[in-house]
Amino acid sequence: MPFWGVELEPGKPFTHHFGRGHGRLHISKATLGIIGHSKERSIVQCKTGDRNPFFLVSLRRLTNESCTVGIDFDDEEGDVVFEALGPTSVHLIGFYTANGPDRHVLIETNVEDDANHDGYQEGEVGKNADMHSPECHVQTKNLLSNDGKMNKVEQPVVIYTDVEVNGLRKRTFPSGLVVEELKKVNNDYIRIVTPGNRVYIRYFGQLMSDGIIYESNIGKTPEWFQLVNGKVIKGWEIGINGMRVGDKRRLTVPPSMGYGSEEAKSVHIAPNEWLVFEIELFNIADAVA
Repeated sequence: MPFWGVELEPGKPFTHHFGRGHGRLHISKATLGIIGHSKERSIVQCKTGDRNPFFLVSLRRLTNESCTVGIDFDDEEGDVVFEALGPTSVHLIGFYTANGPDRHVLIETNVEDDANHDGYQEGEVGKNADMHSPECHVQTKNLLSNDGKMNKVEQPVVIYTDVEVNGLRKRTFPSGLVVEELKKVNNDYIRIVTPGNRVYIRYFGQLMSDGIIYESNIGKTPEWFQLVNGKVIKGWEIGINGMRVGDKRRLTVPPSMGYGSEEAKSVHIAPNEWLVFEIELFNIADAVA
C-alpha cells in the first residue's frame, strides 16, 4: 500500500490529483504541524467534485493535536481539494488502496421495527487483501404455522452486512452502526464477551463532526462496567459483544444508538451527534451477583 502524505499550510489549498492505477486514497491520520503556535483550532476542509465543502477534522494545540481519520476517497470522484482553515498547518497521512470489483455493496429490503433502517457496506480492499464477498446476515420468519402448514414467505430482515479484509471484519448495521475490527486475537481458548459480563476496557471517544476527543482513559486504569441493557449506550452493547481479551475495535455510533436527540451535558455532547470510539478489551469477568 503506497504511502501518501501532505502538509496543508493555512490559506493554501492543496489539490490531490488521482494518477492512473493509484486506486482509492485512504486518509488515516491528521496531526498539527509546527507552523503556527496559536491555541485557536485548525480545521481541515475538504471538497470533491460539485459537492459542498465539508470539515474533515478539527484540531487544537495542547488539547487534541492529532486524531485518527479513517476516510476513503474514490478515484472515480475526481480531484480532491484539501485546505487548512486556521492559524496552524496540518499534516495528513494515509495510503492508496487497490480497487476491486466488490468495493461497493448495496443491500436494500423492507425492514421491520426490530431491524431499524436499510443499510449498506463499503469495503476497503488492499493490494494483498484476503477479500471475502459481503455477507448479508438475515433474520427470517418461521415458515411453518402451528398446524404444520407452510406460511407465506416474507422478505428477510437485514441485520447487518459484513466485509472481511485481511482477516479483520467490518460490519455495518441498518441503524448506521459500524463495528470495525482493528486488532483481532485468533485464539479459541481466550474468553469472549457475552451479554451480562463485566468488561475492562481502555478507550477514547470523539465527535464525528469535528474529531474532538471528548473522553478518554488512555494511559489510565482500564474502566469496567457490566454489559447489560441500559448500563451503557446501545452502540457499546452491540459493538463490544463478541470481543476477546486483546481485541481492538472502532465503533461508529449513530445518535439512535448513542445519546439520541437529548444533550448529554455530562460529556458535552450536543443532540443528534454521531460518535466514534476506539476500544481495547483488557479483561472479562462474570457479573456480580
